[in-house]
Amino acid sequence: MTPVAQEGAKVVFVSTYPPTECGIATFTQDLVTTFNTLYAPREQAVVLAVTYKPETDHSNTKSVIDQIYKEDVDAYAQAAHKLNALDDVKLVSVQHEFGLYAGEYGRSIIDFLEVLEKPSVVTFHTVLPGPDKGRKQTIRTIAQATCGFVVMTETSKYILVNEYGIDDAFISIIPHGIHSMRYTLPSHAKSSVGRGGVNVLTTFGLLSRGKGIEYVIEAMPEIVRKHPDAIYQVLGATHPEVLRQEGEVYRQSLEKRVGELGLNKHVLFHNAYMSNDELLRYLKATDIYISTPLDPDQAVSGTLTYAMGAGRPVVATKFAQAKEDVTPDVGRLVDFREPDEISQAVNELLDDSELRSILGRNAYFKTRSMTWENVLLQYRRLFGGFAPNTFLEERNLPRPTLKHFHRMTDKTGMFQFAELADPDSKSGYTLDDNARALIACSWWYQRRRDGAPLSLATRYLDLMAYMMSEDGTFHNYVNHDKSFHEERNQNENLEDANARAFWSLATIATADRMPEALREKASRLFDTHIDKHAAVRSPRAEAFYIKALGEWLKTYPDNVARQRFLVTFADHLVSLFEQVATDDWYWCEPHLTYSNSVIPEALLIAGIVTGDVRYATLGFKALDFLVEHSFDGSLCAPVGQQGWFVQGGEKRQYDQQPEEVSALVQVLDLAYRISGKEQYRERRLDAFNWFLGNNSLHRFIYDHTTGGCYDGLGEGYVNLNQGAESTVTYVMARLLFEPIRKDQA
Repeated sequence: MTPVAQEGAKVVFVSTYPPTECGIATFTQDLVTTFNTLYAPREQAVVLAVTYKPETDHSNTKSVIDQIYKEDVDAYAQAAHKLNALDDVKLVSVQHEFGLYAGEYGRSIIDFLEVLEKPSVVTFHTVLPGPDKGRKQTIRTIAQATCGFVVMTETSKYILVNEYGIDDAFISIIPHGIHSMRYTLPSHAKSSVGRGGVNVLTTFGLLSRGKGIEYVIEAMPEIVRKHPDAIYQVLGATHPEVLRQEGEVYRQSLEKRVGELGLNKHVLFHNAYMSNDELLRYLKATDIYISTPLDPDQAVSGTLTYAMGAGRPVVATKFAQAKEDVTPDVGRLVDFREPDEISQAVNELLDDSELRSILGRNAYFKTRSMTWENVLLQYRRLFGGFAPNTFLEERNLPRPTLKHFHRMTDKTGMFQFAELADPDSKSGYTLDDNARALIACSWWYQRRRDGAPLSLATRYLDLMAYMMSEDGTFHNYVNHDKSFHEERNQNENLEDANARAFWSLATIATADRMPEALREKASRLFDTHIDKHAAVRSPRAEAFYIKALGEWLKTYPDNVARQRFLVTFADHLVSLFEQVATDDWYWCEPHLTYSNSVIPEALLIAGIVTGDVRYATLGFKALDFLVEHSFDGSLCAPVGQQGWFVQGGEKRQYDQQPEEVSALVQVLDLAYRISGKEQYRERRLDAFNWFLGNNSLHRFIYDHTTGGCYDGLGEGYVNLNQGAESTVTYVMARLLFEPIRKDQA
């Protein structure tokens, strides 16, 4: 097979690859797929496939550019020469396990690395302690021929440092990846795999003697005695190498023992190589995952990681990874070859559904940093260090979706909060959230020109009309039963919420492509009541009113009274700057707090509406000051909400909020459109990429699976709830990268 040069910078993964059936092949496929989803075609991940059979043909596999047969010792150096000749190949990532390559200790991979002229990184899927001289020398020689090692656990790094003599700084820890999925209870998924009404125990993976499944089978009689509805499902085909050497002898021995114990209705084998989608369906339907490898030195189990990532409690033997990951808050550890301990641990969890739920949710929370998207960000940062000026291009923007809008919205409106990705109906509805959601629906319709948001927009606008009082002000809080939360509505300052509401009404009223009934209703509410809000003096509320009036005046530019209204607000903001601003603190208050970007945005809008350069000049100076304190280099680091940023003090880094970032994207978008300056376009993208990992934790804040956005970035953690404000403001920011369609009637 001749390697094919393609466009864009490339990283080449050396690994087994489907249709080869092995865990490393699946690992590489997941990593390559994620890479290309986020970055292709500007940058691409491709594969040099190692095959176990000489007849394996990858020529029709899109990501594979070349292949080598494992036992062809001459092919390794030849493959390296071919990669050296490809200018677009910038780095090579080698997946390593001792049995993966030819020669004693798989030494043929050294032949490849010593010829290779490209930077390379080696990921170790197995790290064995107590090495003999030959194994130790092999690893040390690999280290001399590559730029760095990757391992998946602290234990593996400890072994390489202390038993192989590898420099600590040479080794990076990047965990095994997992598929991003919503947290669900097992009961929600059992019917989809025919497991309704039973307690489901699961083990999956390619079947081999080292899995310890026989000991789980020996534990099943005691489990079934206490829980007659329990079943144990063993998912996966026999490992190809086992099949080649001994056929189905091991599986048959397991099936025979099941029959001897009278467990035919309680132990079920699924003898097939499962797709990811099928596997995840079975995992979601699992009550307890069982992982019982017999090798205490097993460095990593992808199946264990997947199960924890699905939010399932675990019973595991004390192998290397499990001793790190299976803490008492996510599962139970048992000794090797001890059926009694397995049955005791399983029965403890089956006896207590609440405990299972707590352990499962803890496992889910613990693994969110390990989704493939987050793991890939870590690999890319590592790759960029070894291949300067590559793997730094912007990410592909996720396709816009209103999926989480629909999930969060009932017949009344959008709920305020969520528990993970599930709406919390008890939280009720707020004016703030539904007003912003209404704007997002309008922006969607202007840019995407499909009817998906129209029914949502109708509900949001109807709720806003319901929340309006006779005096022209809005309530902000409505309970799930549509009663008003009087205490909060009366005791909280609702100026900002009211101002956002009028911004949304103006947006709908002047959106010439929105349905007429929606525009008329929004126009009536706006025009009847906006003048009652002239006395507002809260800077952010004033800024939102300027945004509202700016929208209105686009359609009605000759409305002198409304223009004077806008000027009154703008002049007050200017006076605040004159009182507070200094050369090193160019702001209208002695602190940066929340929704900061709306203030310079409002001044820019005032400049556009009035033609007064004084407003625009002040707006750009305030924006530049805000940008200075919202980025660390290209990294977006907005003012955190835990104490904010007081003049003369230190900026609070956390809790960073999606709303703050979205507002920053919005003002940078406007500044770029007004000025045409590239610096604002670049900063706009840097700010948006906060949602996609360009943040202090290098974690995705956007959830590709749900279409929702996490609620914030704390110190060392991400708030995994996906409430209304976070998701709506993310979608608003995302839509600014979609052009307004001018070709529609």
